Amino acid sequence: MTRAAIILAGGKGKRMNSSGPKVLVELDGRPLLGYVLAAVRGAGVDRVVAVIGHEREKVRSRFADADDVEWVVQEPQLGTGHAVQVTEPALRGFDGEVLVLVGDAPLITSDVLTRLAAHQHETQAACTFLTTHVPDPDGYGRVVRGDDGRVTAIVEHRDCTDEQRRIDEISTSHYCFAAGTLYPTVNRLTNDNDQREYLLTDCVALLLADGRRVETVTADDHREVVGINLPEQLAEAERLKAALAAAKGPDRNG
Repeated sequence: MTRAAIILAGGKGKRMNSSGPKVLVELDGRPLLGYVLAAVRGAGVDRVVAVIGHEREKVRSRFADADDVEWVVQEPQLGTGHAVQVTEPALRGFDGEVLVLVGDAPLITSDVLTRLAAHQHETQAACTFLTTHVPDPDGYGRVVRGDDGRVTAIVEHRDCTDEQRRIDEISTSHYCFAAGTLYPTVNRLTNDNDQREYLLTDCVALLLADGRRVETVTADDHREVVGINLPEQLAEAERLKAALAAAKGPDRNG
C-alpha cells in the first residue's frame, strides 16, 4: 500500500513569543518542522505534502533543499480541515492511505508513525488517529469512548461536560485515513462553530455518523507526540530530547 503524508505547517508562533512561522521555532538548533519531516521520511511514505501559510516564503527558504516536499499554500487560513482541503489538487488521483500530521510535534518518531499507519492498514478502518494520556488535559480535545471501549467522539475542551473534562485521553491531531476516504470526508466539513473554522477533528464525527469504523493507537509518553504551543513546552521538549538521546542512543529522528 502506498502512503502520503500531509503536514500542517501554516500556523503563527504567537504563543511561542515568535513573530515568524511556528514551525521555524527551533529545538536544539533545528526547526520543529525539520523533526517531523525526518520522522515522515523514516516511516517510508511515498509522498510528502506540507501546507504553509503564515510567512510561507521563510519556511520554503529554510527548507530549500527539501526536494521531496510538495508545498501547498493555504490562503486564507480557515482551520485545520481547510488546510487539508487545499491539498486535494496536489494529491488528486493518489489511491493510497494518507497520514495527516501537525508540523509542531518535534519528538514524534518514525516508529510511532509506522505503528499508526500499520494499524490503519491492518484494521481497514476509515480512519485511525493517535491518542495519548496527559496529566493535565486542559485545552485538549478529549477522546470519548463507549462501554465497549470504542471511540464515540472527540470533544473539544470548551464543549466538554464536567464528566468529559475529567477524561485524560486526548487526540494528538495525528491521523491516518483509508485510501479514498480523506477528501470525501473533509470536503463535507462546515464552519458552524464558535471559531468559524473548518476543523479536521470533525471528520471523526462525520465518519462515526456514517457508521464507518474509527480506530485509535495510543502513545505511551504524551511528551513525545503532542505539539509545542508554549515556551515552557519547548523547554520540556528540550529536556526530554536530551534524556531520550542518552537513554536510547542515536537511533531516533535526529
